Amino acid sequence: MSSDQRQPEGDLGLPGSLAWNVVWSYAVLRFTLGITFLFHGITRFVSGWSVFADQIVQSFHHTFLPDFMVRPFALSVPPVEAILGMLLCLGLFTRWALIAGGLWMIALVLGTTIRQDYATVAIQLLYALLFFVLQVWEPSNRFSLDNLMRMRRPQ
Repeated sequence: MSSDQRQPEGDLGLPGSLAWNVVWSYAVLRFTLGITFLFHGITRFVSGWSVFADQIVQSFHHTFLPDFMVRPFALSVPPVEAILGMLLCLGLFTRWALIAGGLWMIALVLGTTIRQDYATVAIQLLYALLFFVLQVWEPSNRFSLDNLMRMRRPQ
């Protein structure tokens, strides 16, 4: 094949091998973020759900937020993270999981900023950026249960 001949374009409007790289890279990033969230949730369940919530409540004692507001949110952290992580790992309801994950990051950043824990905020902003990237490139979500269900749906 001469250099002036063009490769066939993939479904993404990119040359074939580039489209494959985008799809593969998207799957790796989605799965990696999913594993991170899934195991954040699981380890907090295993190490003690209530203990985790107590630690979060304690970390907010020097803020204006009262315990009765912090504790329900703290108790929601493990299941929300585990569910988001599982959905991302499977590529199931990916678009909605990414939107929920982005909103979740807003809540976490808000709370962490109130605590003035800016080192953790920086890490959370990185997670928010990953949710953004995955949402923008969501059409590349080919290795997923979403795509499998879309392919099996009668036309």
